[in-house]
Amino acid sequence: MNSRNDANPHMKWSRPREIVFIRHGESLRNVIMGDHYNLQDEEAVARLDGKYDHDIPLTERGHQQALISGPRIMADIGIPDFVYHSGYVRAQQTKDCLLADLPSEQRAKIQVRHSIKLRERDPGYTWHMTQAEVDRHFPWIKEYYRRAGKLFYRPPGGESILDVHDGRLHGLLNSVIRDRPGKTVWFVCHGHVMRAARILMERLTIAEAGAMVLEPVLNVAVTRYVYARGASGPQRTHLNKVYWE
Repeated sequence: MNSRNDANPHMKWSRPREIVFIRHGESLRNVIMGDHYNLQDEEAVARLDGKYDHDIPLTERGHQQALISGPRIMADIGIPDFVYHSGYVRAQQTKDCLLADLPSEQRAKIQVRHSIKLRERDPGYTWHMTQAEVDRHFPWIKEYYRRAGKLFYRPPGGESILDVHDGRLHGLLNSVIRDRPGKTVWFVCHGHVMRAARILMERLTIAEAGAMVLEPVLNVAVTRYVYARGASGPQRTHLNKVYWE
């Protein structure tokens, strides 16, 4: 950064140096769902083996994506000071794989934090239903989704992306921005959380956010923001960048 504040080495940081969002690797449910929003049949339900969202693990491919990505991400943007994760199995596994190649002395310097506020959007009652069951119990849901759009859509019993934005992520980011001056902070989290984060970090309008949430967020995709010393807002340097391909 070339701001006047950066040129003064004695001026203290009032914000983190960097905030980096990283989506988890390919998960079991990613494979089962494919391009569908709901489970397609009872075979798909059986493949989940009774697991709910917080218990869904990475696939072997998901582990490899994160193992490959970790050294490449750190070669590009450096080693984090703090790593926050959601506590969901797939996020914890991704975090472990990202840091796996670090020497033990470097790994020991990274402070790892669990924050349930980074959990994925609550999927509500339909999460374990087949498409036929959703159509039978919630016949109005497709029209509701069509009218509300992805940004405002709240699955029955669950959260919208804006609920994630307002209800928990806003507070977490405020505390991290306040409490981690001069630090590099990673959030290992989930696709809808990363969408909600972009609304906050980039101060998107409703129209901008409505278009943004339609963009894909790939597994282990990286979105990175950096601050200049004394700056009031961040600059985005990476958007959904993938390192494992």
